[in-house]
Amino acid sequence: MIQSKNFHKLVQQRQVEIIKACDPARRLVGKIFRTFPEPIQKVYSNPVFLFEDESYIYKVFYRDQKFNGLHFKNDQHTVSMYVKFFQNYDGDMQMQDYYHGDDCSIIQLVKLPGQTLTDIKNNTGLTIEQAGKWFAEQCGQIHETGMRCVRKHKEFEMQRHIFGSGYYFIFSDWSPDNILYDQKTNKLYLVDLQPVNWLPDDLWHCVVRSQWRDISRLNWKLPRRQINENKLSGIENDIFNLVKESFGEKYFPKKLS
Repeated sequence: MIQSKNFHKLVQQRQVEIIKACDPARRLVGKIFRTFPEPIQKVYSNPVFLFEDESYIYKVFYRDQKFNGLHFKNDQHTVSMYVKFFQNYDGDMQMQDYYHGDDCSIIQLVKLPGQTLTDIKNNTGLTIEQAGKWFAEQCGQIHETGMRCVRKHKEFEMQRHIFGSGYYFIFSDWSPDNILYDQKTNKLYLVDLQPVNWLPDDLWHCVVRSQWRDISRLNWKLPRRQINENKLSGIENDIFNLVKESFGEKYFPKKLS
């Protein structure tokens, strides 16, 4: 997603009121989807408005709009690819509907149960090993979606590439804000799924290990500090192997003529 320096500067300097700025977007969601959404409190690291009602999450991408001095600029092509990703995604987070207008796009996503790991102060009912297995499954689902997309949509193809060892389709932002835990079912859910893109095979193992190390520090059943380093290293290797198995075939771009 294209990010505006003006946007980040204004947010950091607190020169705008986010809630007032989101009112036009909230009214648009209400009009199109016939609902009464409420804004979701978030850290605005990118210029996308988030709303919710009882059943759905709404993401509003303005392409070139200014509200109360706040500039929202999202690339239409990137948003269209995001929609196509969800049309091919079999994971828990599902797109119900979407809207493309002259000035903005809105994506309606089915609301998932639970709280973010950021909001949960106590440990979850899952062990670090169970969390790792879930992480590997999610990585596999995302990559499989990328493979389906590249077979159907030309815009998912790599136009320029320098790595001959293939690519994996990955999600970049595994922050605790993007992981929900449902205490009733003892299940985890991955949300947001933006940004997703291809990563060369030469680099993915470093990225995945870094992502898993961040996740392993979160509030699992047995705190990380109570696990010795040898066991942690063994768990990490096991999870890494599970992720590798979940990816399946790699994407090899066509050679440029």
